[in-house]
Amino acid sequence: QEVNSSEPRDFTEVMADLAEWQATQQEFSPDVGTRAADVSALAALMADHVFMASCQQTLGGPHMAFILRQHDALLKRDLGSEVEAVVVKYSAPNLRPVDIMRRARDTSLAHSAIWSLYTLMNYVTSTFVAALCKEGKVHAMRAELSQAQAVLEKAICVAPDI
Repeated sequence: QEVNSSEPRDFTEVMADLAEWQATQQEFSPDVGTRAADVSALAALMADHVFMASCQQTLGGPHMAFILRQHDALLKRDLGSEVEAVVVKYSAPNLRPVDIMRRARDTSLAHSAIWSLYTLMNYVTSTFVAALCKEGKVHAMRAELSQAQAVLEKAICVAPDI
């Protein structure tokens, strides 16, 4: 579907386009090369001022700030492995930064790339928090993981070596 990239699209439209596109994709098989490619692609996306401006316009300030904070926190961890864990866990090759970057360059898919970047950062955070809980570094007693995640997102940004 051809869209005007200056007008934000409804999330359901983006997801419908993404589902149609995803049906044409091959299965993801991670290796050192794919992890390195994802690290490089995410760095390129975050350095792309035009794409970041589109993210800001589409997502708004709080969500954009979240992306920037999470990216900064990810730089202190094994980014390639974190992305791989999300892609494998959720069977979501569309969340690979190399795929997000490809869609960001296609005006008809740019909005799906923006939402995928935001979703990737959310999933990476929840996967990381779940790992911390499993390792016994964090105890989320009688709280939903999403509640623990909100608190830990702030802590990770302040103290990434948690």
